[in-house]
Amino acid sequence: MRLNYKYKVEMHINSKATDIHADSERIYHLISDCQGLKQFLPEQIQNWEAGENYCQFNVAGIATLKMEITERVAFSKVSYLISNDKQIPIHCLFTIETKGTTSDLDLAIDAEVPLFLQAMLKNPLQKFADVIVDKLKQNVEH
Repeated sequence: MRLNYKYKVEMHINSKATDIHADSERIYHLISDCQGLKQFLPEQIQNWEAGENYCQFNVAGIATLKMEITERVAFSKVSYLISNDKQIPIHCLFTIETKGTTSDLDLAIDAEVPLFLQAMLKNPLQKFADVIVDKLKQNVEH
């Protein structure tokens, strides 16, 4: 069933600033590996399935999501399109910028959401972005 919402707004979320003590190549390989991406997602993930360019899962009590890589730029960018059972288009863009011996990692999430759902979705999407970059940082630095 496709939901048709008349009033939609663009919502933009950025993960908190994250400086990781690793080179961009290592980070790039982690964020572009769909099969290994599960370790960086929130713990509520269920029914995990992954292939070379996609992963699919349920977030307990929230939604069924499929993340598909739409663009890769070696060592600097990985873009995902997230389709879901709520028919809300979501785009995730990881960008990596090398700064000497460290790399800055940013996760930007853009979603076109119904106006009445904006307040309800903003915090969970912000938490989703922050959890991913925190877990990536922990994995790479330990």
